[in-house]
Amino acid sequence: MRKNKNFFGVSPVLATVILIAIAVTVSLAVAFWAAGLTGSYTGLEEIKSLSSYVVVGYRISGPSSIKYYNVTFIWKNSGTVDTTIVDIHLNGKSLKHFWPSAEVYVNNNLWVSGSDTSFKEVFFPSGSKLDLVIVFPSDQTLGSPFISGQTIEVEAVTSRGIYYVTLFNIP
Repeated sequence: MRKNKNFFGVSPVLATVILIAIAVTVSLAVAFWAAGLTGSYTGLEEIKSLSSYVVVGYRISGPSSIKYYNVTFIWKNSGTVDTTIVDIHLNGKSLKHFWPSAEVYVNNNLWVSGSDTSFKEVFFPSGSKLDLVIVFPSDQTLGSPFISGQTIEVEAVTSRGIYYVTLFNIP
């Protein structure tokens, strides 16, 4: 076989350097793409119960007073993403089953009252605290779902389908 002296090729060392540079560039592009993809789907949702307590209160209704339970929950969204509370369950039943006797206050504002037929979603930004108060009568003839001494399991259901559970006792 005869060699052509006018033909110049790329040396094997230079070819290896070019191939390695292309491989590194492609792998970096894939790594940045994958990191961006996982970053948008892996936000941490975490709601912590800071406090929960029950206060007995009275409302004046004509010549008599009606005893009510004010159940207060203070929660903090300690996760890295905003979340939305889409429902609250008391002993496995949605809070809307307790209308018209119950009222819900969020951060001291009336959120849902007996005239509403559905639970309004509660937006819960990351890093913020939420003060949730559920008010219902103590007398079962007035629609109270619970009795004195009973333990109540409260589940806050988020838009991601996660249940956060808090327990309290009726005094």
